[in-house]
Amino acid sequence: MQAKTRRKLAMAVRVLEFFKAHPCDQASYREAIRELEDCLSRANALVARREAVALRIEAVTLRREEVSRSIRRDLHPRVARASRALAASRPDLAEVFRTARGGTDRGFLIAARILAQADQLSVDPVILTDLGQAAAELSAILDTIDELHAAAQREAGELAKVVLEMSRLIGQLDGLNRHRFRTDSALQEAWASARNLAGPYRPRPVGSSDGRTRHEAPAA
Repeated sequence: MQAKTRRKLAMAVRVLEFFKAHPCDQASYREAIRELEDCLSRANALVARREAVALRIEAVTLRREEVSRSIRRDLHPRVARASRALAASRPDLAEVFRTARGGTDRGFLIAARILAQADQLSVDPVILTDLGQAAAELSAILDTIDELHAAAQREAGELAKVVLEMSRLIGQLDGLNRHRFRTDSALQEAWASARNLAGPYRPRPVGSSDGRTRHEAPAA
């Protein structure tokens, strides 16, 4: 999750805590706060799902690396020998095998598919069986990774929409509070601290340029 998104979620929490400490019975406040609570709940659920997807991507990627290493160690040498045997009569297939030996997972899958269709060739059936099993597992892993990345992108897009709505609601509450606290400088400052994106204000040490204690936001 991006740092800016994390700060916006933390800001929403502070805003809701502020209204718990300083409630208001006006309908406009109650509706905006209810919507903000709903948005925050949805955002937290989306963040949890994104983190779960990220963990799955990490696990599946590790499995992909294991399968790829196994293919390079056990199957590529056998494919190389088969390609040399076939080079005299089918140089096109030999070229495909050289592509597979290049080390890419996609190249290996292309070679496996072409080999599986080469029934007329006298290829060791054991090699074809092992190649087919490895290709099936690798293809399933790659498909899963693609699906997980697509899911992560969907979750990110939905989270961006929810965070945007949260920002709109906080802006609406800001307008209401500016009027509500127009004669109370202490609550104006407390509200400004709660809705500050970079975090709550912290006291600046005594001895500022005008001799008074001030507040400043922490660095983003």
